[in-house]
Amino acid sequence: MPDTGDGHDSGAPRSPARRRFFAAAMAAAMAAVPADALWLEPIWPQVTLHTVPLPGLPSSCDGLTLLQLSDFHLGPTVSEEEIARAVRLANRIQPDVVVLTGDYVHPPARAGALAAILGRLRSRLGVFAVPGNHDHWEGVAPILRALRGVGIREMTNTNVLLAPGLRLAGIDDIWCEKDDLARAHRGCRAGEALVLLSHSPLALPLAARAGVAALCLAGHTHGGQIRMPFVRPTWIPGLRGRPYVAGWYAEGRSRMYVNRGIGTIGLRLRFRCRPEIALFTLRSL
Repeated sequence: MPDTGDGHDSGAPRSPARRRFFAAAMAAAMAAVPADALWLEPIWPQVTLHTVPLPGLPSSCDGLTLLQLSDFHLGPTVSEEEIARAVRLANRIQPDVVVLTGDYVHPPARAGALAAILGRLRSRLGVFAVPGNHDHWEGVAPILRALRGVGIREMTNTNVLLAPGLRLAGIDDIWCEKDDLARAHRGCRAGEALVLLSHSPLALPLAARAGVAALCLAGHTHGGQIRMPFVRPTWIPGLRGRPYVAGWYAEGRSRMYVNRGIGTIGLRLRFRCRPEIALFTLRSL
């Protein structure tokens, strides 16, 4: 290699010791990826904070906080302690409202164990839940019964007035064709602020087609669960080719946030995609 004239080596390290050092560093970095994905990220929830101007929100509700948890998947890949940890973090935040957006437990025989954990959630105005596709596939009735048994309010195709001028609605799972937005929206008044719960992110185009203005909160995707650098997940089951993966989306008069969820499915792996506890602070316009 020619001398550069400045006393610095312009190429790869020449000495065996330096080569061994760089090889060891590369091996350590490569080993850290599966270690992070397997042992660290699945049990390391992240609290994400969002300030949301909400049309129609009265000044009396300005600053109201709403906390979303999703996709627990208690079962082969997710322990009770992982979910209990998320509940403890949520309670430290002391939100006004807690919402749960589906996929709770595998199999339903463990619904009581999950409900006992989720029953510890505390909020000023209550805890509200909709089911997901896995709940229907596993057997939704005992799951919802267990949640109701600990005081969690089921919001399948219905709505409730949280406060004057602020309404919370929920729809059943879209992939399983159990949703009924018209029924969920029944009784909502023009000018009221609306938060719409759905396990499936397909709630956004559904609301847009119906002309509904809402803040939609969804889950289902796990944020892609394994996010390789520079590669965006392009296909997630049940989304009919739609690009919803994680974070914010907008269509028509509605906005939607897709939560990365707490648990995992298939493989107990998360990479560059930590479990999520999402906190929304609602603001009047």
